[in-house]
Amino acid sequence: MQVYALGSKAELLVTVRQEDLADKNSAVTVTLTTDAAADMVLHWGIKKAGKNSQWKRPPQALLPEDSVLLEDGIAAETPFSGCTDEECHVEIGGAVVPLQRISVDLPPGHGLAALTFVIRSEDGEVAGSSQPLYGVFLSAWFP
Repeated sequence: MQVYALGSKAELLVTVRQEDLADKNSAVTVTLTTDAAADMVLHWGIKKAGKNSQWKRPPQALLPEDSVLLEDGIAAETPFSGCTDEECHVEIGGAVVPLQRISVDLPPGHGLAALTFVIRSEDGEVAGSSQPLYGVFLSAWFP
């Protein structure tokens, strides 16, 4: 679990779950959850394993629902969705805090080193301006 500050008191929680902990090549689910008040968008790419791997556009097979591949050829964008799961019911001071979530499913043997991303609001404002580029380095989760 990793938590990033997004500014305006909002945070981003990243969790990574491997289907079979005994098999490091098993499927992985990366879930990003935020309490940001604005509708948020994940602008993201992948890094394959290897010393000189660069940010690349994810293949169509990895894209969550409602994602679009950008014409620049190096990224995809996925809007966060309202989270209705029981675990997303959060109250602070008696007020319900709406959460937004995205999950990216990586198939067995995906061969990726990282997901790299920027979080922005739907109007284009980049969240977490002091450190806008984030990464989920899979080897750190499953050495």
